[in-house]
Amino acid sequence: MLVSACAAVPHPPACPADCPAAPAPAPPETARAKAFVHRVGLRLIDERGRPLTLRGVDLGGWLLWEGWIWGGSLSLFHFGGQSQSAIEERLAQAAGTEALCRFRAGVRDRFVTEADVAAIAAAGFDVVRVPLNHRDFACAGSPGWAVLDRLLGWCDAHHVYAVLELHSAPGGQTKFFISDPEAVRLWDSAEAQDRTVALWGALAKRYAGRAIVAGYDLLGEPMPPRGRDLVDLDRRIAAAIRAVDPDHLLIVEGTDYARDFSMFQAPLDPNMVYSFHLYTWFGDDRARRLAGYAKVAAAQGVPMWCGEFGENTLPMLASTLDLFDAQTPPLAGWAFWTWKRTAASGWATLHGIALPEDWQRLIAWAVDHAGAQPSPEEARHAMDAFLDAAQADRLRSDPALVQTLSAHARR
Repeated sequence: MLVSACAAVPHPPACPADCPAAPAPAPPETARAKAFVHRVGLRLIDERGRPLTLRGVDLGGWLLWEGWIWGGSLSLFHFGGQSQSAIEERLAQAAGTEALCRFRAGVRDRFVTEADVAAIAAAGFDVVRVPLNHRDFACAGSPGWAVLDRLLGWCDAHHVYAVLELHSAPGGQTKFFISDPEAVRLWDSAEAQDRTVALWGALAKRYAGRAIVAGYDLLGEPMPPRGRDLVDLDRRIAAAIRAVDPDHLLIVEGTDYARDFSMFQAPLDPNMVYSFHLYTWFGDDRARRLAGYAKVAAAQGVPMWCGEFGENTLPMLASTLDLFDAQTPPLAGWAFWTWKRTAASGWATLHGIALPEDWQRLIAWAVDHAGAQPSPEEARHAMDAFLDAAQADRLRSDPALVQTLSAHARR
């Protein structure tokens, strides 16, 4: 189900058949002669022909909601309540559908603002990776288009590239909350795969002329039943993009949470990079994995970019950055997960959201099914208070982590 406008149900229905699937191109920077970020050998080159290493942050929790980023428990027991769909359903139950619609709009407008992009640039980062939920991009009038247009304007103004990443494809590319899955998932539905391909065609058509877009990250952490299923779908997505956009970089993630690239025997496109994610929750295998990625890069002549790392202690994060800097061939860069979130015990938080008490009660009830259901008035007040707390000038930064990431970003 795709969001075109906020209707009187937690999940608005799909767009009608006569609603155009592909929006008109955005007007800025449409000159065909303009250069773009692209691959030369194992390095990235910017639009002026200079070597480029993309080092920045992810904008998690904004256009794709995850309950733990907003204060819910991250225990396995509560994973079922972490997805955007599950959170929306509970918030509608507590506050009413009208209030949920206002909150959706508030998240799009206020969770990330130009002040965040300005702060990202001031910290020395040169890229934001933007996780997207397909529900926001069904039709020309769907809300996600205007949000991305606005974000890219901020990125232009502050000289920060954007990577557009499909975190939630129709149906969901995994069964886990991170892709906001539906009952019939992407890999089991030809219709969902067709919609995924069409969405990427629409995104590429709209942003074909935007040099501030560094690239298109095709599918976030896909988990297909077979590796060849991912290769086949990625080929279709690449063809749809290239039909309207011959220039932008394609970013291809492996399976098993972007860790396994064995299904790719050769590059899918001349202008692409592979993107891996590096987390160490189940053991420190960083050196082995980085060595494996280096072999893939060298064998196929495709750069490697780390699209996500983080959620760990400061010493572990600092040593990971050292490993990235020492990588041979050099990495194309990295993006830290994530720019802002609620503080997590034991993990370094770049910019923490200090949660109001009423929001803590609401999110605990909504995600963890803990405590009593708030009244509609309490829930509405809590949602407003959360958006206030997420503003850039109210975040609680970790100076040591900011300094560590910034120092490596400026190298």
